[in-house]
Amino acid sequence: MKHSPVMMTILAAVLIILPSSAQDYVGRVLVVPQSYRTIQMALDHADSGDTVFVREGTYRESITLREDVALIGVSAERTILIGRRDRPVVRGAQGAVVRHFTIQGGQMGILSENTFMIIEDCVIRNNVGTGIHCVIALPVIRNNVIFRNGWSGIFCETTRSHRGHIANNVIAENRQSGLMLSGQSEVLVENNVFFFNKQYGVFAAEGARRSRIINNSFFGNRNAGNESAQIDQSNISVDPGYMAIGSNSGGYAFWNAVPEPLRGRGREGANIGVVTRTFYSPDP
Repeated sequence: MKHSPVMMTILAAVLIILPSSAQDYVGRVLVVPQSYRTIQMALDHADSGDTVFVREGTYRESITLREDVALIGVSAERTILIGRRDRPVVRGAQGAVVRHFTIQGGQMGILSENTFMIIEDCVIRNNVGTGIHCVIALPVIRNNVIFRNGWSGIFCETTRSHRGHIANNVIAENRQSGLMLSGQSEVLVENNVFFFNKQYGVFAAEGARRSRIINNSFFGNRNAGNESAQIDQSNISVDPGYMAIGSNSGGYAFWNAVPEPLRGRGREGANIGVVTRTFYSPDP
């Protein structure tokens, strides 16, 4: 049942007031596969403010998110979304949230095209091209493992930070750069680990020089950045010790602990790299 125009106005006002973590609890909860056989079917029946909650399992589909709808899995380890190699696994939408999924097997993992959305607590791995492709507007990309994609981990195409930022991710072992900033991109990049990417940790086009690359750790990349990537003295280059916790775990082991070399080394004393995840369940 669709909300009335009056209800939609009230709901929109509530969403402006609430922080992003609280938005998951506004509206109905649509459960996959109990109530809807596929994720896309649940999304297509969701209204603004609803949450689509996906139970443990492997789901083979490429999906399009809906405006102001949160898509949440049980955990990245237990909720796997495998797409098609000729299209993005996930297409973004304005105000959408995607959390607690492994996203793999697509032409790209997530396409966020001129939308502000939130991407967090996901493993985005083994896609043919880039892990996350952002066009014009930058999402919040926070607390993800962006891992072993066929091109760059994140590609920003003339992308600007207004509300969005790239923070507390592990961006590792991608076949080109960890982050590519093209065109006139101007983004905030902080408290991330760029680890053993095959080319650059960050590659910036000449027009992307104004991007702020602060308090990150660069280790094992062929180069930390190219000459247009303004990597200032707040960034560090230390072995985070990830080999000891096992980078062969499909990316999940990066969440197990913050290695000692990264503790308190970020902006305002924050840790660098991924932080403890907060899990959501619709059950009482």
